[in-house]
Amino acid sequence: MSTPLLQLNHYFGIREQPLHRVLIYAPTLIWVQQGQKLLWWQDRRLSFDKGSWLLIPAGHQLTFINQP
Repeated sequence: MSTPLLQLNHYFGIREQPLHRVLIYAPTLIWVQQGQKLLWWQDRRLSFDKGSWLLIPAGHQLTFINQP
């Protein structure tokens, strides 16, 4: 039995979704297709809007808000 190398997930929100200390257990690529993602990183607030890409290494904990 083999394990897939890649896993693809789509998330579509209908309201603001705050997430705190989310563990990124595998290297992750995020594509913001709509709305906005607000990310808190090292005492800074970063904003990513439609069309933005984020590459996150494994082992990080992120706090962010997804806005539709």
